[in-house]
Amino acid sequence: PAYEEDLQSWAAPFMMALINTRNIHRSNMLMGFPYGKEFVYDEMVLTGAGEKGEANAKLVMAANTEKTGPNAPKPGEEQYTFLARGFEFKGTLTFEDTVRIDGHVSGEVHTTGTLILGEHAVIEGNITAGTIVSGGRINGNVVAMQRFQLLASAALLGTVHTPVLQVEEGVRFYGNCEANGTTEGRLPENGGHPPLPTVKATEETPWEPRKK
Repeated sequence: PAYEEDLQSWAAPFMMALINTRNIHRSNMLMGFPYGKEFVYDEMVLTGAGEKGEANAKLVMAANTEKTGPNAPKPGEEQYTFLARGFEFKGTLTFEDTVRIDGHVSGEVHTTGTLILGEHAVIEGNITAGTIVSGGRINGNVVAMQRFQLLASAALLGTVHTPVLQVEEGVRFYGNCEANGTTEGRLPENGGHPPLPTVKATEETPWEPRKK
């Protein structure tokens, strides 16, 4: 992510920029280069100013990480689920691709793809996913098959099993973690971990989100 001084906002690449940019440059070529052969086109999304804007930009970057390069999805192939702030659900949520949650879930969350938890997300239950990027609150155990990233606003009470763990300064983490530091030793499809214990928050645990 980058901070745009002129716009006073953090910015990150738009999720569809890889596909849209190719289409725009191809159209410029087919029309005989009306914008010139040196024409450069790109797309960004503004995420706001300050620490919150930077955190949101990092979330966007994390969501884009696995969606770029030669293996990027073709138009119509991408599946992206967004559960906005104010969303509340009790039960088990299961997905097969990228999902972002900014709401409150009382129950388990499972996806074979990427799970992104926004700053206001609250998950009270166990989580399994390919890659997890969290800026929210998790009260449960976590299994990330590839990578688990905790942003500065994140809080976690539970046990973590993942090949790679990234933790930013400011994270609140109460529990245990098993991480071998490399995706080369990533977990097998069944998680490769012993049964996870049930975790409960206590009155002594400073568990409420930070007041701003």
